[in-house]
Amino acid sequence: MVARIRELGERDWRALAWMLERRFSGRWAKRQRLEVLVEREFEAMLGFLEENLEPEEYRKVVRLLASVGAEG
Repeated sequence: MVARIRELGERDWRALAWMLERRFSGRWAKRQRLEVLVEREFEAMLGFLEENLEPEEYRKVVRLLASVGAEG
């Protein structure tokens, strides 16, 4: 099967890209889906905190999280 993918890769780069994504996923896999899931979870967490904390506590948490992001 690997030989067939390499053979196809000689004519179409997407076959080799597919193989890289699966064989060396740490470096070559697409990350968009994971980023979207993390963003959704983060937004849900912020919504939960906003509903369950006093306004001033919530603002402190948001400032703290923003400072962590600004560090780097």
